[in-house]
Amino acid sequence: MTKFEKAHANSCKSAVVFIHGQPGEADEFNEVLDRLPQEICVVAYDRPGWGSNPMEARDLNGNAAYLRESLAAHGVARAILVGYSYGSAVALQSAIVSPELIDGLVLIAPVGGPDSISLLDKLLVSPARLLRVFRPVEARVRSSMVRSRTIESFYTEQMQLKRDLTGLSKGVSSIGLPVELIVGMDDFFNPLNGTLELLDSLPNANMTLLKGTGHLLLAQAPEIIAEKIFSMWSEYSDR
Repeated sequence: MTKFEKAHANSCKSAVVFIHGQPGEADEFNEVLDRLPQEICVVAYDRPGWGSNPMEARDLNGNAAYLRESLAAHGVARAILVGYSYGSAVALQSAIVSPELIDGLVLIAPVGGPDSISLLDKLLVSPARLLRVFRPVEARVRSSMVRSRTIESFYTEQMQLKRDLTGLSKGVSSIGLPVELIVGMDDFFNPLNGTLELLDSLPNANMTLLKGTGHLLLAQAPEIIAEKIFSMWSEYSDR
């Protein structure tokens, strides 16, 4: 079994599951986890292709399948999904294909519709493609196998991003679950239009726009994020 770590509890039927972004790993949620009550069963894991997960990176469907299989393997029957950046798209895809497993979504600096693709995303695709194709160049650039793997994982996800988000946008309107969108007003990495597109498409969504914050909300506003998670957990975890 690949890494799928639990904090605050050894086993539970209902959990809050954290899905990191790109690049990223489970540890980036530590400041939020430290602020959640001990009674909440928390799961944080490295997605395929990232951190200590030895699997190759996958598209959104592949990430949703991995999450579903991992929840089943660890006996988690219901979950509130907390997605950060690209992890929000994984959470949305999971809610579309496995709604029976999900109680709600908390999406932080969310990637959702095609309008979430920024100019930076488009600019970063070309270097990733070049480093992947020209192996001698990649060998000179990389300083470790970890960096090489990051390039591979980034390339795999980024090259499929437009296709994945276009497909995702066609299904989000079917998500009737409660959704909390948390957005930094000064987020220059993730265009606000993409989040507004989500807000308009999701039938049961609320958006919190935070002044003086950007894309790095996990470090800039962990208290607010933890508060939103606890509020949703209190309302929906026992239904």
